[in-house]
Amino acid sequence: MDHNDFSIVSSETKTLSKGTRIYNSIYGIIVITFCAIYYQARWLPLIGIGTISVIYGLVGKALLKTNNSIIITQSAILIKRSFQQNVSINLKDIKRIMLDLYELQVDFIDYTKIYDLSWLTRAEHHKLKEKLSVLIPSN
Repeated sequence: MDHNDFSIVSSETKTLSKGTRIYNSIYGIIVITFCAIYYQARWLPLIGIGTISVIYGLVGKALLKTNNSIIITQSAILIKRSFQQNVSINLKDIKRIMLDLYELQVDFIDYTKIYDLSWLTRAEHHKLKEKLSVLIPSN
């Protein structure tokens, strides 16, 4: 396998939106209140679900960490994202490549594909754009 010329790796736990946080908190409070008013032993799991929902809303972080990376080797561009299929782009098949507004547009001989790179920071986006301009001068 070729050595890596360039790589960007991002690993983060995303924060929940304000609406999601409010929804989870209110949902949990409603479930706990309903179960407390009409208490029966079989509703103990619902009280647990309500409690977890309130805590999840108050903490405001996603449960799973997302790992994203883009690797450029001598012969390919590899894009790896959590919970998505890995993408491998062979550089021999590329006619033109553009990076604008956090989207990587790759023109092949017969078709065009657009890849979402919105997880990149500004500095990483700038470095990637410089590397692509060196890699494929017809950018």
